[in-house]
This record gives sequence, structure tokens and C-alpha cells, in this order.
Amino acid sequence: MQNMATKSTKIRQLSEQLKKGKPLPLEKVGYMLKEIRKTLGMTQKQMAKKLNISRQAVTKLEKKMQTANIKTLEKYASMLECHILFAVVSETGIEKIIERQAKKTALRILGHSYANMALEKQSPGKKAWQNELKELIGELSLNPDSSLWED
Repeated sequence: MQNMATKSTKIRQLSEQLKKGKPLPLEKVGYMLKEIRKTLGMTQKQMAKKLNISRQAVTKLEKKMQTANIKTLEKYASMLECHILFAVVSETGIEKIIERQAKKTALRILGHSYANMALEKQSPGKKAWQNELKELIGELSLNPDSSLWED
């Protein structure tokens, strides 16, 4: 059993963390809900009764939350007087995704053009090719459309 000071500290820290509403990866949501439930002193059996599901189902939710449906997640959080916010967070930023895809597309386009030019012995030098590549990437990045995603 935790001593009072440790439990009080844990309650305060968890409360502060929840107030901030910091986004969590989906695989950690179950862990967070479990921590809240435990900090509140609620057992899995008690939570299961509130949710009208089995204790084993609560265990599964807390371990593999991504397998739960949204309504169950919302109900679980609601029982803890919390709510779940979903956030889509870009790992690299939209600009980087567009630029990376524009580069792939530009390389494909220039690859075809330059292959034909090489067959006709009209291929420009490496510096000209790099300049054209840079320019095409810039053009494609300025106005991204579905053509960027064609293979």
C-alpha cells in the first residue's frame, strides 16, 4: 500500500497532467485511463460493472485500447469524469510531405525526359539536370494536386 505522501503526490501530478490535456499516442490511452482508475482507487471489477462489461474486457481495454470502439472509450473516460480528445499530429509537417512527394514525382518526370534525350544524345549536363529538378520540385510543391500521387 502506498503511503499518504506518495499517493498525494501521484494524485497531484496526474491531475496536473490531465489539466494540460497533452495528446497521447493511441497505444498509451489505455494505460492513462488505467492510471486514473487506479489513482481514484477503483478496481477493474468496479469499472466493469459501471461499463456493463466483464472485468476481462476492462483488462483488454487498458492493455490494447486501440481495439476498443469509440463509444466504449468515451464511456470509460466519462466514468472517470474525463473525456477523450482525438488529435491528428503530423510527424514531419505537411510541407515536408509535399516536398518529398514532389521530389519523387519530379525525379520520375525528369527520368523519362532525360532517358529519351540520352537516347538522342541530347542529354544536358549534371548541373543543368539538378537545376531543372530543383525548379520542378518547387513548381510541384507550390500547387500540390493528385498528380503528385500518381505512380
